[in-house]
Amino acid sequence: MVRDRVPQAREDDCFQAKEARDAYLAWAHARRTIYDVAKENPHRVKLLEMFEGLYDVNACEQGMGTEARLEHRQKHALPILEVIKKYVDSLTNADVLPKSDLAGAVGYLRNHWDHRPTRASASSPA
Repeated sequence: MVRDRVPQAREDDCFQAKEARDAYLAWAHARRTIYDVAKENPHRVKLLEMFEGLYDVNACEQGMGTEARLEHRQKHALPILEVIKKYVDSLTNADVLPKSDLAGAVGYLRNHWDHRPTRASASSPA
């Protein structure tokens, strides 16, 4: 079998690359739900600024080694994710009309938060 001939290190690299891609796509999709909210909504602007912070963290990591990337993400990305989570959880029905596009985006984030990669691994984007 071909799989038996693939060195373990290469197999691990493939798994980490898939994990990194999946993490990136998960957060990109979450950001997209916010982006699609009406432009005049102040919560949209605030949340997009927070997501921009995650992209900034990722941009600073270009050229870093695995350990440096992990340390950088733990220091910079995890606090941003915590702020996003607190902000989303602080929004009440008074802030977000139940049938609004923002309610859909916030609901998506809340419903999928536990399934999103929130750890700052060296192989996955912030």
